[in-house]
Amino acid sequence: MINRYIIFIFISSSIFSQTAFPGLDSWTHANSLGLAGGGYIIPSQNEFRNAGSLARPDRLFQLSLIKYPASITAQSIIINGSYNQHYFGLFIKNINYGTFDFRTDDNIKMGTFTAGDTHFKIGYARHVYKDKLVLGTNAGIFLSQIDNYNAKLITASPSILLKGNAISLGVSIEKLGRIFESYTNENIKLHPSFVFSLYKSYTQFPLEAELSFSKSKEMKSNISTLSFLYMLSIKSYVKAGISSNRLNRITGNSFAKNLMNDIGFGFGYDFDDFYIDFNIYSYSNTHSIYGITLASKF
Repeated sequence: MINRYIIFIFISSSIFSQTAFPGLDSWTHANSLGLAGGGYIIPSQNEFRNAGSLARPDRLFQLSLIKYPASITAQSIIINGSYNQHYFGLFIKNINYGTFDFRTDDNIKMGTFTAGDTHFKIGYARHVYKDKLVLGTNAGIFLSQIDNYNAKLITASPSILLKGNAISLGVSIEKLGRIFESYTNENIKLHPSFVFSLYKSYTQFPLEAELSFSKSKEMKSNISTLSFLYMLSIKSYVKAGISSNRLNRITGNSFAKNLMNDIGFGFGYDFDDFYIDFNIYSYSNTHSIYGITLASKF
């Protein structure tokens, strides 16, 4: 079991945050790629990580696919709607880490095993003061699997969103939860992270921007992300993002080698009741993550 777990952690930590359960932090919605992990409260193409963003008039069905290196893939299905001024969301998120060889210490192949994470969540939000102050929460169950071994967690993410005409503020707590079943007998604890988001829309330009800051005891450093969305026309848009992770990935003194470290780009088109959204996130000049989201109003 220990050999399998070490292989899994090595593969996943090469891309994702090095946490006890990397699937909790991994991106499963393509919008996160284009915004370099930001975009918590940017209204367009929102995946409602801050549950306060659920308080919106549009009802959407979203299907997102992401292709990571090393044959890792991620998918998510998101449905949001409202009833009598109550706003709801349903989230199904999955990460497939692939199939791995299980070998002995003498490098003799004994078989193969698979690994993956699935997160089922429901979200709820409601205005508590006119249409300016929104309280919300996302809660669910997180299932992780390595071969025949499983881990189970109950998760919650409360949030608050203060909405203004041009400026909005958001605060959310991620990775609150309780572990019911783990891979080992070690006492593993979840360390909540706090996300602060500042959003601004510009009237003189068709531009939206967000500055987000994530703080956690589990991470070696805090993460700041700057994300933009620019409307090319009434139906098309581009987006971009960059985060402080770029500082950790700079190697050597060559500007060319570090040019594409930690940069996200995206392009989307709105067909009235349907939109398509392409995204890419580059964490080096030679390695990138690709994603696409298809969404429909209903």
